[in-house]
Amino acid sequence: MKIIKHNCYRLLRLTHNLLDLTRSEAGYQSFKPLNCDLDRLLEEIVLSVKPYAEEKQLKLYFKPSHQRNIVNIDIEKMERIMLNLLSNAIKFTNPGGFVCVSSYRSADRVYISVRDSGIGIPPEKHNEIFDRFKQASHTCCSENKGSGIGLSLVKSFVELHNGNINVKSECGKGSEFIIDLPAGTVITEAANYTASDLDKQISEAVKLEF
Repeated sequence: MKIIKHNCYRLLRLTHNLLDLTRSEAGYQSFKPLNCDLDRLLEEIVLSVKPYAEEKQLKLYFKPSHQRNIVNIDIEKMERIMLNLLSNAIKFTNPGGFVCVSSYRSADRVYISVRDSGIGIPPEKHNEIFDRFKQASHTCCSENKGSGIGLSLVKSFVELHNGNINVKSECGKGSEFIIDLPAGTVITEAANYTASDLDKQISEAVKLEF
């Protein structure tokens, strides 16, 4: 029953990713931004993922910004972005390693970093990994192959926020994915999420991704 449940989640995750990619290409991807305390959201996501990191004997850290950053983001899509990056970081980091999430602000941009001590990505593959069905993992490791659409979807969601995503990595020396987003808020009539709503949503998203 455990294996059946696990594989059902995998199939559901793949279906969601394919549908979201199709919506993005067709221009029908929904975008529901809210003003959100970014560090609080990131911390909740990291805490939700921590048991999976510990199960693999990895240290998972969160380093918040020195200042409070309220940004206008689609919370559900930001969860998907972070969970995909964290899933990859945990998957491709060997036991005894680490994964670190941090945030900081520079001028009118807010930055999110997901850094790990994993197997890394060769420089010549950096421009390919955000393309659909392209993977770089096989060049450093033959295990943990996936569908090759996760990072393509991440890039699409980041661009919906008028943001950018870049990678710094070398094979065998870990990876760092850096997202930059516009700082500041906008006037919105959308209802704010309660703490319980946020916890429940993150919990369901973690089950799908992990």
